Amino acid sequence: MHQLGDQWIETIDGQEHMLKAVEQSSNINDDTCGGCFFGVCGDICNHGALHFCRYRTGKCPLDNVDWIVKDLGILRNGKLPSSFGVYPTTSAPEDENEPWCLYAWIAENGKIVKEVKAWGETEQQAIDAWNRRA
Repeated sequence: MHQLGDQWIETIDGQEHMLKAVEQSSNINDDTCGGCFFGVCGDICNHGALHFCRYRTGKCPLDNVDWIVKDLGILRNGKLPSSFGVYPTTSAPEDENEPWCLYAWIAENGKIVKEVKAWGETEQQAIDAWNRRA
């Protein structure tokens, strides 16, 4: 059973996706299954049980909880894309006192206009820090 804030990986249509339990918005349209990634008519919900959406049963189990499952994106080599769609580059430390770094950027007219970075003492810690940003 997952809790609010948990992130995990599931294979969906043959691709690894990072999923996260996030707070449910109070402005979700009443005719949906609460906005959950799995709430679109008959997949698994955050209760870990099979369910059908309101269109089939009239009641969704997500109505009783304050969080939903959000698909953060498709992983590539265990890493999510940046908020602007660029997968990160991994930079190994040049000496033992430097951290691992993951970064992504885009440029316009020769200038970097968007950039994000994450660091960690190990490569896995840097990847985990990168994926937690989402």
